Amino acid sequence: MESFVQNLAYMVMVFRMVNMVGNRERFEAVVTNTIYYGGMFIAYKAGIWKPTLTGIALMFGFGNAFDTVISWAAYNYFLKTEFNFTFTA
Repeated sequence: MESFVQNLAYMVMVFRMVNMVGNRERFEAVVTNTIYYGGMFIAYKAGIWKPTLTGIALMFGFGNAFDTVISWAAYNYFLKTEFNFTFTA
């Protein structure tokens, strides 16, 4: 549970920072919805993935992780282009 709360806190921080740079379109949401969830829909239609309660929960969990990676990349991109700043972990 603690890692979920930490992930949520980081996501909120990243979203706020990206929105502070400028009110840009949420292209990371478009990327997540088309690539990840679109891929899951294609897997469902092709018969590769069968939705179960556990499968749906895992789908949304991995979707959140996928969106975290995309959002973090957008955050770093905006920091580099707008503020000429690099993040080192």
